[in-house]
Amino acid sequence: MLRALISRTRVLLSLIVVVTGLGGMAALVAIAWVDYRATQAHAERELEQIARLMEEHARSQVQTGRIQLARVADLIGNRDLGALRGSADDWRRLNAIMADNPSAHSLWIFDANADLVLATTQPGGFALNVVDREYFTAMRDSDQEMFISPLLWGKITGDFLFTLSRRVTDAEGRFRGVIASSVKARSFVDFYRQLRPITEAPDESVFALRKIDGSLVARAPLPSKEQVDIVSEKSPLFTSALTQAAAGTWRSVSVVDGIEKLFAFRRLSDLSLVVVVGTKVEAVFRDWWARTQRTAALVLGASGVLLVLAGLASRSARREADALLGFADKARQLETALADKDMLFQEVHHRVKNNLQLVTSLLSLQMVTINDEKAQAALMQALDRVRSMGLVHETLYRRNEAAEVDVPLFLQTLVGGLGDSFGAIERGIALEVRSQPMRLPLDRMVPLALIANEAVSNALKHAFNGRSGGRVVVSFTEEEGREVFAVEDDGVGLPEGGVAEKGCLGMSIIRSLVGQLGAEMELRSAGGSCLRLILPAEPIPVA
Repeated sequence: MLRALISRTRVLLSLIVVVTGLGGMAALVAIAWVDYRATQAHAERELEQIARLMEEHARSQVQTGRIQLARVADLIGNRDLGALRGSADDWRRLNAIMADNPSAHSLWIFDANADLVLATTQPGGFALNVVDREYFTAMRDSDQEMFISPLLWGKITGDFLFTLSRRVTDAEGRFRGVIASSVKARSFVDFYRQLRPITEAPDESVFALRKIDGSLVARAPLPSKEQVDIVSEKSPLFTSALTQAAAGTWRSVSVVDGIEKLFAFRRLSDLSLVVVVGTKVEAVFRDWWARTQRTAALVLGASGVLLVLAGLASRSARREADALLGFADKARQLETALADKDMLFQEVHHRVKNNLQLVTSLLSLQMVTINDEKAQAALMQALDRVRSMGLVHETLYRRNEAAEVDVPLFLQTLVGGLGDSFGAIERGIALEVRSQPMRLPLDRMVPLALIANEAVSNALKHAFNGRSGGRVVVSFTEEEGREVFAVEDDGVGLPEGGVAEKGCLGMSIIRSLVGQLGAEMELRSAGGSCLRLILPAEPIPVA
């Protein structure tokens, strides 16, 4: 009897360690994964909002430039462009128009031969021909209303800029010249700096205004002159994502610095422009990593407390066993020690039950915060498995039992709880438990509880798809001196080819637990499905 007590103690302590480790790790992984998805979704929404602000800013700046160029065209009117050379009055009017646009650096008027006629930079002008400049040739060779150039290094300004250009035509629409407005790239940078997403660190985010072909118009941070070719390189965003959607998010390694970033983009089709905002993935998940570490510390701390309790219980068991072996004649001491041991077992069952309820509460709270159906299903499966283990310890604690479980009571409680979870009554599914009065030791009841949870859950989820009503029968009987456990239903039966070994976590768990019990398993499908286990006559020794 004493040796059996010691064996049961070791089994219980082993189960505590396993349940604590598996339950804690499952909860930690599930919570971290769901939080990871929520963190990325939040960052994507924030970046998309910033991209909308960038779009509105770009549209307003282009519209301001378009109005400015129209005013210069009104200033020129039908006059010969040569008449503007050296005109002090026209120079003053041109500067007044430029002053109304804080983002403009200078205004330029070129004739049909690309020679400079008038510029705000000098009253008398100077010799300059721009026949090789893209903004001139684009206006000369096409009838488009306006042209936006890529990012340029201004030799006169000594800084980055881009140009907005407009054609000058006569009454018949013939080309007479070009009006160009040089726009300071830093005016865009100053605006972008106010939109820092995710983090306050300025070097962790990038903003860009690009043409639809990928060429760079403005960027924050601004590149050096040596970096212009690198930052102008077309990223996979323009060859992949933008070909499929006008707006969205994109996660990839930046072609500029080789760092993985999360981007949001919006295409301004009427202007042939694209706004892009991105931030480092490491910055996006920095707070998530800190939260995960804190959660891990909490779970590991709780697991450590249980392990300490298990160690104390093991040491107490060894001491009491030594005392009982040395003083077999002291029956009263033996009865007192056994009573203390039962109390200790009850305390351990109570603490295990409470800690499993803590894990269950964490998973339930996490489910409320997510909308992803796959994540909810995964958390619900983990929740049911933890509940089935906790139900074993709750049954022992409520009935003041040390290590043997009342099988009929446990099965009635488990099946009733699963029926409520899956809405069996509303779906017209009848649940029936048939069990002879018997008790099982804890080391056999915990694996059997997990098997029952998986089998009944699978029947309620899958057996009655496409139909209403049905019956699920859970039985535990004795046949020819061996215990037989079965879950049967009259549903649609197993899919053709049976249950796949790979990709079916529930069946993998069942097969692992059947091996742990040393049982024989039968799985058949005829007028429904049936899982039948034949348990060995003697318990499997614990290593």
